[in-house]
Amino acid sequence: MPAVGGEATVRCYLEIVAGRERGRRWELEGEALVIGRDPDCTIPLFDLAASRRHAELRRQEDGWVACDLGSRNGTFLDGEPLVAPTPLRHGARLQVGDTVLRFVDPRALEQETEPRGRPGAIDGLRVLSGLRVAHEPEASALGPAERRLRALLALGRSIEQAHDPRALLEQAADTVREALGADDVALAPLEDSDGPAVQRPASLRVSEALVARTAEGDEALRLGGDDTILQRESMLAQAVGSVLAAPIRLRSRPWGVVYAARRRGARPFDDDDLQFLADVARQLGAALAVLERSAEAQRHSEAWRRGAACAQGPAPDEALIGESPAFRAARASALRFAQAEAPVLLQGETGTGKELFARLIHEHGPRREAPFVAVNCAALPEALLESELFGHVRGAFTGADRDRRGLFELAHGGTLLLDEVGEMPLALQAKLLRVLETGELRPLGSERMRRVSVRVIAATHRDLARRVEQGAFREDLLYRLSVLRLVLPPLREREGDALRIAEAWLARLRARLGRPGLTLTPAARAAIAHHRWPGNVRELRNALERAALLSENDEIEPAALGLEGSVPAVGSQRPSAPISLAEAERRAIVAALEHTGGRKGEAARLLGISHPTLNRKLRAYGIG
Repeated sequence: MPAVGGEATVRCYLEIVAGRERGRRWELEGEALVIGRDPDCTIPLFDLAASRRHAELRRQEDGWVACDLGSRNGTFLDGEPLVAPTPLRHGARLQVGDTVLRFVDPRALEQETEPRGRPGAIDGLRVLSGLRVAHEPEASALGPAERRLRALLALGRSIEQAHDPRALLEQAADTVREALGADDVALAPLEDSDGPAVQRPASLRVSEALVARTAEGDEALRLGGDDTILQRESMLAQAVGSVLAAPIRLRSRPWGVVYAARRRGARPFDDDDLQFLADVARQLGAALAVLERSAEAQRHSEAWRRGAACAQGPAPDEALIGESPAFRAARASALRFAQAEAPVLLQGETGTGKELFARLIHEHGPRREAPFVAVNCAALPEALLESELFGHVRGAFTGADRDRRGLFELAHGGTLLLDEVGEMPLALQAKLLRVLETGELRPLGSERMRRVSVRVIAATHRDLARRVEQGAFREDLLYRLSVLRLVLPPLREREGDALRIAEAWLARLRARLGRPGLTLTPAARAAIAHHRWPGNVRELRNALERAALLSENDEIEPAALGLEGSVPAVGSQRPSAPISLAEAERRAIVAALEHTGGRKGEAARLLGISHPTLNRKLRAYGIG
């Protein structure tokens, strides 16, 4: 069914009010209509969160009903799950994937043009509830009170549809300018506020003293005559005769002000004008808070997805385990560092748990409610790493078909872990240093700087001082990253912790593999305690998982762990003849795939390798 493009009819219709295709509309014809991602649906949606055939609308004698078609993510009617066929009423909102469609009945629209109810009062402003005007008069034909009322209603409609702070503020500036007959209007954020500034005209410069004075207070201001602010040189140069300024607050914190001015000789603003601007400021504060929460939710979601893709982090159930003096000292230092805002440099051998310590610092610090994002600087080529960190705008390079926020922006308010920072190219080190010093970045292809507030934790197994001597790392960047430094002890220096970690991982393997009797023999425990573990915790974990996969009985011997110079064959603790490491690896992969029923992702996790690495090994060994 084509989207409505011509003249309105008396049929009911659906219109998209939220989502990628906002504004599209379909008239409801026939007896049944299917909504979904499939192009053959009556109402096709370009929405990856929607199922191919997601929901259906059916005509009945008294109207339309909606029902879910067993969709993957469910269908929601006015925020509630749609579990059975339900009649649609005028104004009902149907959510399919990330798309929200509004059901409109033209007969109900006609009834809405009739006044109903009594006038209500909201913060001293009287509004007519439910009144729609078919043909509104021109603004020039309205008196000041009517213009202000119409402006507030128009602003309310803009807020209801708002999804972008700049667009909302620009609409608000135009609305205020028209309603008050102001020469100048501005939405001016405080210097540390995260939001755009809007001026009408664009060349307008608002007094910083006035912004600070208004934003920090709780009351709107009306200035005129001999007020000292109006006698400042900048105000005199603009011939300002009367000023209004009202504070905008987000979640009880000051964000900025809405400002309006008239030239000398014009009628000064009155108390009604002041009340109007205060009402506008309150509405904008509430709307910006909603947009801020929505942006935070989106950023958290994208940060989780992108962070997981950029760095092969610890397993979901992994935790810091240890009781040795060396471990306890490192953990205590990390908890002290968590209370600060300064950058932290984590140094330690591969497998010592640098990302786990970074998460510990984040989760015990003041930024714990904001995102934690991790990126492995050694895993990405220079061009891709720059875009991943700082983002890019559409057209910045071939294939950049949309704006993309970088990990610094996604981690705004939270923590960014730069793993293997010693491998970062020198050109990117200079850009990283600028962000650390100024709190500003410029996405690839953009002309505008963006402010970010991120705590940076860097991790490396390299001797960065030696890298500085070699000319491979900037000395000034090293100073910025190592305000707080924590050296993590290797497992061989953590007396008794290898066995503690082994027992903890064995408990998880029992549950994961469904083998409650899985245990270590006394000889295996002794071997674990005395082995030097050059790969640290990661090597120990992988050895245990491999041994559990390759052993038919539940008692794990040293040979199964690879600690007696031999590698176990599949189904045997003690092979009759040694085999090559490659053959042992091939058998471990086959065993993992058999155990997981061919699920590669789970097999990779059991083997302690990434999914792409498993795919490469499958091709190398010819395993289909």
